[in-house]
Formats: sequence, C-alpha cells, structure tokens
Amino acid sequence: MKIQTYVRRSIAFAVALFLAVTMTVTASVSPAYAFQQSDFDTLKLTKKCPSCDLTNADLHGVDLSSAVLRDANLSGADLSGANLNGSSLARTNLSNANLKGTQLNNSKLGLANLTNADLDQASLTGAVFYQTIMPDGSLRS
Repeated sequence: MKIQTYVRRSIAFAVALFLAVTMTVTASVSPAYAFQQSDFDTLKLTKKCPSCDLTNADLHGVDLSSAVLRDANLSGADLSGANLNGSSLARTNLSNANLKGTQLNNSKLGLANLTNADLDQASLTGAVFYQTIMPDGSLRS
C-alpha cells in the first residue's frame, strides 16, 4: 500500500506543478490591459463613448473633435496627433497616455487624470481645467 500511496501523491504533485507552470506562462503572455473592441468601434462611429474602456487603444491621428469621452479610461492610449478640440474629457483617465502633438483646444478636462501623460507639443488653448491631475502629479484648476 505504501507504494500505491507514493505513486498517487507523486502523480498529484506532477499534475499540480504542471497546472501551476501552465497558468504562470499563460498569465505572462496575456496582455495586462486591453481596450474593449465594442467601445473602440462606438467611439469611431459616433464620437460618443462615455465611460468606455479604451485602455492602450491606438487612436493616433484620429479626428475626435467634439467627442464625448467623460468618465472614459484612456490610460496608456496613443492619441498622438489626434484632434480632440472641443471634446468632453471630464473625469477621464489619461494617465500614461501619449498626447504628443494632440489638439486639445477648448476641451473640458475637469477632474481628468493626466498623470505621466506626454503633452509635448500638445495644444491646450482654451482648455478647461478643474482639479485636473497634471503629468507631474500637480493639481490644476
């Protein structure tokens, strides 16, 4: 009986080890964050996507003038060279977003999070700030 118990335990251990390794490899290959394709399609079609998840989305050079994106998650998104003039971005998460050369004139950025966002050469003329967290972590009103 001792040999049978040893064999059963060895097999159980081998199976558990295999599952642990498989799960670890799968988790490391899968992206940590990805946008919702349906949200991406809605935004491109209507320019309205409040509360959307567009994490890490590639929106560089896209015309999103007058878009409604309040409460959206655009963290890590590439919006470089995009036109967001007159857009509603209140309470939007733009942390770590690439906003290089983005047009944000007359956009509403109240309570938005721009932590670590790249605003190099972005145009913010007439943009409205209210307790907006700026790239350096400071608040701007």
